[in-house]
Amino acid sequence: MKTIMVHGYAMEDVALIVRALREALKTDIGFISATGRGSELVKDIIEAGPKELFKDEEHKMLMFIEFDDDSIYDSMMAFPEGMDRPMFCMPTADNLVWSLTNLIDHLVAEKGE
Repeated sequence: MKTIMVHGYAMEDVALIVRALREALKTDIGFISATGRGSELVKDIIEAGPKELFKDEEHKMLMFIEFDDDSIYDSMMAFPEGMDRPMFCMPTADNLVWSLTNLIDHLVAEKGE
């Protein structure tokens, strides 16, 4: 199943994001909150699945899991207007073995903040 891993969003925002992606892709979208899991490896967060901790934070991240290129594009275009856009990413062989904090630091550096 297509799943998004999110960090830095309140639950209400995650619900809006998931609804927008479900409508755009016309399929069910699962979600995993990575908030509060900074020391865990990305692969462990994905394997453990959903947690119920959501918190609005400065650095927002959304990882597309099991999405093809077209689905990623459609999802990025369907992202709710007016909401802070996250740093988008996908799982890679490298970032799966990084801690979540390392992944976010890497994305922030790529973004040039």
